Amino acid sequence: MTDALARGARMGPLFLDGLVHGAVVALAVWTLWYQAALVLQLDLRPAAWPTLVLLAGLAVGGGVLAVRAQAEPTDRRTGTAGPVASGSRLAPGRRVWWIGTGMAAVLALTVVVRGRLGVLPVAVAMAATVGFLLLVRLVSGRQVDTRADRSPGGGPDEEGHQPLGPVAHLAAVGVAVAAAGVSLFVLKSDEDDAYYVNRATWVAQHGSPALRDTMHGAEVLPQSIGIGLPTAGIESLHGVVAAALGVEAPTVAYLLAAPLAAASMVWATWLLVRVWAPRRPALVLVVAMLFVVASGASIVGAYSLTRMWQGKVVAYAVLLPLVWYYLTRLAAAGGDRTRVRLWTGMLLVSGVAFVGLTSSSALIAPVVTGAALLAAVLLRSRPLAVGACAFILGPLVNGVVQALGAPTIGGQVNAVTTSEQIFGIAFSPSTPMAVLAVLALVVGVAVAPLRAAVLLAAAVVAVAAVFLPGVVGLVDAVTGAGPVVWRLAIAFPLWVPVGMLAAVPVPRRRAPAAGRTPSPSLLRGPAVAALLVAVAVPALTGRWLWSSDVGAEVTARPSWKVPAAALADVRAARGLEVPRGPWLLPPNQMEVLAISTTGPYAVVPRAYYLPTLAVPAQDRADRQTLLDLVSLQGTSVPGAPEVRAALGRLDVALACVRTDRPRSVRVLGRAVGADLRAVGTMSCHVRRGG
Repeated sequence: MTDALARGARMGPLFLDGLVHGAVVALAVWTLWYQAALVLQLDLRPAAWPTLVLLAGLAVGGGVLAVRAQAEPTDRRTGTAGPVASGSRLAPGRRVWWIGTGMAAVLALTVVVRGRLGVLPVAVAMAATVGFLLLVRLVSGRQVDTRADRSPGGGPDEEGHQPLGPVAHLAAVGVAVAAAGVSLFVLKSDEDDAYYVNRATWVAQHGSPALRDTMHGAEVLPQSIGIGLPTAGIESLHGVVAAALGVEAPTVAYLLAAPLAAASMVWATWLLVRVWAPRRPALVLVVAMLFVVASGASIVGAYSLTRMWQGKVVAYAVLLPLVWYYLTRLAAAGGDRTRVRLWTGMLLVSGVAFVGLTSSSALIAPVVTGAALLAAVLLRSRPLAVGACAFILGPLVNGVVQALGAPTIGGQVNAVTTSEQIFGIAFSPSTPMAVLAVLALVVGVAVAPLRAAVLLAAAVVAVAAVFLPGVVGLVDAVTGAGPVVWRLAIAFPLWVPVGMLAAVPVPRRRAPAAGRTPSPSLLRGPAVAALLVAVAVPALTGRWLWSSDVGAEVTARPSWKVPAAALADVRAARGLEVPRGPWLLPPNQMEVLAISTTGPYAVVPRAYYLPTLAVPAQDRADRQTLLDLVSLQGTSVPGAPEVRAALGRLDVALACVRTDRPRSVRVLGRAVGADLRAVGTMSCHVRRGG
């Protein structure tokens, strides 16, 4: 019994590692199948169960293969490595140490005064500081016989640490379970769901992935958000699962996909932590996830646990850490052809999966690839260069496809995001959090194993290049990225370097001078200080993901990520006998209608899409008039004659306004010439006739 438990404790983490890798392969296979279905307009529902069994088999198969590989002789394990350059302790002289400290202080100062100087000095200081530290690391590097990471069942890592015990892995499992709980019990609605979850609902109800707009009608209009061909297929996968299980697509997205992806984010981070921070990895993971949950005001938090059903969030929070893990493992592969093929293949598969998650893969992947190529030059690693090129193949094809589609993302009405805005989104608009983040990059380069330090430094340089004059404008001119061009700056998982503040080493004791005894507290001082800062800054200055400050709330039980009152109103309205035609509801209710059904259709499922909707000017003006009627943003309410004309021209079948908006209630009543009926929190009129 004891032996069985010990084997389970040893093999369980291996299985979870392989399960995550297998899930990436499964997602890539789904992406290829989805692209074929998109082009041929195939109904995905008849093959739903065989498809899901195949995908689940690929994921589980990855876990089984990982366990079996660990059981093979040592010389055949993928974790074996030959003599390669390593060295994870920075051991410069006192002068070099002071230079590095001074550069870090200048970097912190540029972040503090960026409002006056701009972001360019921050970018230059970041690149210069990590470049200096990396140069010191490369000069002081040493040759050791190393392993690629602290694998659960392998031998010592590159610093001679023994494999992690079950307690560390159990801690990671506990953090993963907590992350899944956050995704289930924290409600933060997102307007993008009017598009993303709507696509899942369309597939669940109609089968074939849509090429045209499904928010305003049954593929009558072209896409209103300017993304070209909808090559991301994760939403369609949600729809297929919903069709197979006989449930609504939002239930799959919010209550099944979200917690699974949240737990996967933690385990993907855990994989990367074990190769980037082999010293105290469990503590590094906890600090990293603390930074995530305290980053509600920046993209680190916004693209994490409270939006894990969206493909772009999964790409950032789950796939990116895995890509950097694969790059690190490939850099450590040396001349082992088996390992080179394995990790190169995983990078190729990851690129395909990236396309299946988000159309922005064509924006983010080139930055990752550029950083990896720079690291390959510094490490003189041909396999790393080949792996980087393998990763970009899928996103490159996707970029070409998108270039043949609509010219913009988000519509012509949106201005290009400025460098200052990009920095606030990527690092944090909060100065203490931003200072912590950029200094963590410096510390990460100083304390990580050498290959990881090279990759991290190259990533920082690549991201810093985004802030150079003209880069953002050039990228926008080529891609039409416009308001989402900031995604260039999120090419690496920032929360991992922040967690690495907990990995600052305790200096080794030196022989004391005559009559003196070295103080243990002084030796531990820098490590303790770094840990305290990493914990105190997020705890005191961050914004929690569940805070009302970021539009979130904690629910008593798992639910759809939409306002409960709006969902109840829509369900009550769908119980009415209403003739065919679009529905006018308050804004939140129209968004809920868009995600929960593909008929009836909302007049304005989301205001953001209205300026680029391909309809006649009068149609757009009528929709705007009715949106003004139901809007809760304090806009002037249009007159009854205008509302009456707009309702007639759009042939609106159901018109509702919030009951607590007396003026809107009066205008609607006069426009329809009848008393309104109560439907939930709304006052409504149902059009007569067929």
